[in-house]
Amino acid sequence: MPSSTPEAFSKECAELIRTALEPVEHLCLVDVSDGHTVEGFKDGRAHKPDAIEFFALVVTNNFEGKTRVERHQMVSKSMIVFYTGNDLGY
Repeated sequence: MPSSTPEAFSKECAELIRTALEPVEHLCLVDVSDGHTVEGFKDGRAHKPDAIEFFALVVTNNFEGKTRVERHQMVSKSMIVFYTGNDLGY
């Protein structure tokens, strides 16, 4: 489970991304939640009203030759434990 604060959660995410996509030349995570997850929860766009949403900028040679969707999947897969508690293997 993720940490209780956005700062701790961001640190955990950064560690998971760096480990999965090593070597990572640049990584920037920005909390963009700004309370809008409450509204998203009301209309079904968010799973929890107190959720955290991050913008991630990841620079790694592992993205070379990959489509935008494939790069997104690679980053998402690195944090799959937060989504499901296990690895879906995609």
